[in-house]
Amino acid sequence: WSLERLLAEARLRRPETRMARAAREGADAETLAAQREATLPSFTVGLMYFAPVSTMPMHGYGASLSADLPWLWGGNARRADARALAGHAAKAEEAAASLQSDADVAAAFSTQRTSAERLRVLLKQVRPTSRRAFDAAWAGYAAGETDLLTILAARRSVIEADVAIVSARAALEHALTELEWAVGAPLPRRSLFPEVANE
Repeated sequence: WSLERLLAEARLRRPETRMARAAREGADAETLAAQREATLPSFTVGLMYFAPVSTMPMHGYGASLSADLPWLWGGNARRADARALAGHAAKAEEAAASLQSDADVAAAFSTQRTSAERLRVLLKQVRPTSRRAFDAAWAGYAAGETDLLTILAARRSVIEADVAIVSARAALEHALTELEWAVGAPLPRRSLFPEVANE
């Protein structure tokens, strides 16, 4: 995947970014509710029934009406302001989680690209060069123009190149695992160098 897609997937999939987004959405809903409470009046209507008792032997009925006018009492407005500040804090936490996610993905992506490039150089340049040097040394030895130490040194270079390739493959696999962790999901994989995969 491209870096842009990796960043987008990480923002959607990583648990900490999802938690921060959910917290921000909850804070937005609470802010909206607090703002409505601070601006819209509320009314309460009550109907009452009083059963007859010995001191009052008749049935009694009653009604009540109350109104809460938020513009006359400032408590709801202060609560709305507090909720708005909490909403700003939740947005800042979401932005911080996204920044951390982006930093993790960018670092892992860079490491993966560096590891892949190192493996590419080893497979396409270092190993073929060391093999050609060994073939030339062997031909020289067969012709009697090269000594045994030169052949052994050339063979050692081939072995060192092969060991470096094994190490580079392991580093690339580790970098890919780190990238998957940074994104928060398994990533599709393909052969980086199909033309040298079986060499």
